[in-house]
Amino acid sequence: MWRILSDEQLETLHSSALSVLEKVGVRVVDSSTLRIFRDHGAAVDEKSKIVKLPPSLVEEAVRKAPREVTLGARNKKYAVTLKPGRMYTRASTGLTEVIDLETGLSRHGLSKDTADASRLIQDLSNVSINATHIFPSDTPPHVRDVHSFRLAMENCEKHVVTTPLSRTTLEVQKRIASVYEESDSQSPIFSSLVCPTSPLTLRDPVTIYCARERIPAIVVSGVVVGVASPITLAGTLVQQSAECLATITLMQIVNPGAPVIIGNKSSPLDQRYATPLSGVVEIGLLSAACVQVAQFYGIPGEGFGLRSDSKTIDEQAGVERVFLGLLPALAGARLDSGAGSAEAINTFSFEQLVIDNEVYGMIERVLRGIDFDEERLALTEIASVGPGGSYLGLPHTRKFYLKEFYQHKLFDKKTRAAWETSGHKDIREQARLSVRRMLAEHKPVPQLGKDAQQKISTLVKEAESNVG
Repeated sequence: MWRILSDEQLETLHSSALSVLEKVGVRVVDSSTLRIFRDHGAAVDEKSKIVKLPPSLVEEAVRKAPREVTLGARNKKYAVTLKPGRMYTRASTGLTEVIDLETGLSRHGLSKDTADASRLIQDLSNVSINATHIFPSDTPPHVRDVHSFRLAMENCEKHVVTTPLSRTTLEVQKRIASVYEESDSQSPIFSSLVCPTSPLTLRDPVTIYCARERIPAIVVSGVVVGVASPITLAGTLVQQSAECLATITLMQIVNPGAPVIIGNKSSPLDQRYATPLSGVVEIGLLSAACVQVAQFYGIPGEGFGLRSDSKTIDEQAGVERVFLGLLPALAGARLDSGAGSAEAINTFSFEQLVIDNEVYGMIERVLRGIDFDEERLALTEIASVGPGGSYLGLPHTRKFYLKEFYQHKLFDKKTRAAWETSGHKDIREQARLSVRRMLAEHKPVPQLGKDAQQKISTLVKEAESNVG
């Protein structure tokens, strides 16, 4: 496992974050949250809504957080448990734009796009988890997260990660999920991003709801580095850790053992163009460090994952995605996000989604490493072939070829002559054809009965009318 931070640096980071929480504190939104913190020994300023947390309270909360988190699914075979030694992957959440499959141009995402993306994720073997990836513009703005969630659940049997616009819409999503959950279900079939507002302001209504309902919370500090956090990477890590620890503390006070995952969504500001960046290598460094912080606390960690600032599928997109996906994976991330995102974290690309499925397959192969058992050392085969022979016809070669080498389904591996004869398509053309084929051949997942579908439709309509 690759380590970017030493044990000494992790201890320094921890003590620095505790110092920030004790001396600077965090701001909360609701007065009820002030009472919760005060009742558990925090110093509370009613007027400013600033809460200062004693280190003992924070460290006790971390001890109560579960060491493993299970993410359930509509179909139990897609449930995953986040524990050391395995990384699972997911799509991005909350994107508003889509690269049109026909024109190649960016446009507002639609409900059909959300459904199609979920259908693809259902059939992509290396994307473990679905998400509310596209907020459809043909739905009311205040409940687009609800519509995205409904479409994600309807078209894919995998776990869903959501980005709720409010505590109220998160509650509606919970009620929709309950229609799908079996009576004996032990693990929630969806989880929620919980994003503090940097610097040092908690999103306490969503945090508390997740804790009370035991919805797995992916706590992600989405700072714009140099604007909402210090310009230095170390300073940003201190603030992120403080925001994350404060959120975890609130969750464990409200409901000890509430499932939590530590994530990271840092975006440095390009001060030449005043644009947040998602494809710079420093994000990979911050992401890998965040994974180590999660390990330090014994809590599952998520990598920021496959991202790029490129507006199209090109060499820049490929290089940036590999760096940002591989660094946290090597550091031991149990979850990694980003599949399908383009143009920072604003736009969704169907072609990029199927390419990312291939990239995640390659990363998984890297993480598997090289097996050194007796049969793979092949001493018998080396002796039998001897100098100048060939291994091509050996049973050993036939047995291990598919096991040792990742089998690409999308990337071109033909000779130049065969590539030219088959139409000399580049990776984007290959990906576009793959998307069309997959959608044409997709077998819809089982649907709920008429009464259950009507119940969900009623929940959505009520949300459209009642959510402010």
